[in-house]
Amino acid sequence: MVYDSSKANNGTLTAAEWNAVAGDIMNGIEYNLFVPYVSRLAENAFVQASGSYLVCRSKICSGSAAVSGSQIWNVVPIDLQYEHCSWITTKLYGFGTYQWYAYCNLTDYGEEYPGGFELNHGYPNDSLICFIHINGATEHYYAWNTYNGSSTQTEITVTGSWKAERLFGIVWSSTAVNYYLDGVLVATNTTNVPQASMGFFSEACTYRNVYTGSPATKEARAYFRINTLQKTA
Repeated sequence: MVYDSSKANNGTLTAAEWNAVAGDIMNGIEYNLFVPYVSRLAENAFVQASGSYLVCRSKICSGSAAVSGSQIWNVVPIDLQYEHCSWITTKLYGFGTYQWYAYCNLTDYGEEYPGGFELNHGYPNDSLICFIHINGATEHYYAWNTYNGSSTQTEITVTGSWKAERLFGIVWSSTAVNYYLDGVLVATNTTNVPQASMGFFSEACTYRNVYTGSPATKEARAYFRINTLQKTA
């Protein structure tokens, strides 16, 4: 999904402000009183506005019926190794100091991106700056940036849970990317620093366990608090 500021509606968040770049516009597929903005056909992955948050939700489904309001939708089982859902803005953001509030669900098998910047969404090695939680055979938290096909990942020592709302921060210059959590510097990467303006994005992805073949049992979710992204310098 890509945010289109030309369709902004007095600061309120509506489906009309977003353009689908993949998948199909459709009604809710999982819970009562839930209507996603975009859901990819036959997949349990969608972007949801929930209170003050824009939420990416993803879970590999085993195939079942699901209720949304008064309608029942068949969730079709498909043989995927992963499911993902994401949103991204247009390329508005260049060198500078940024902060925003977000948190994750801490999936048991997958990836959650509480926020970051990407040049070409879906092609992370082109240019990328982000925080990421990865849980597979082992669990990791990374400060990750890429440029022109090369990647730098620095493991973050996490104090406090990303399941509670945190203040994420990035200071991006032409020579380095500094990563902050709640105002504390947690990583500095000086290689593979992006050089062009990028869009801001968030994403959630669940895996199928490569060892057992079973899907993740816990949804991947990335919660971005709406209207908190700021460029402070």
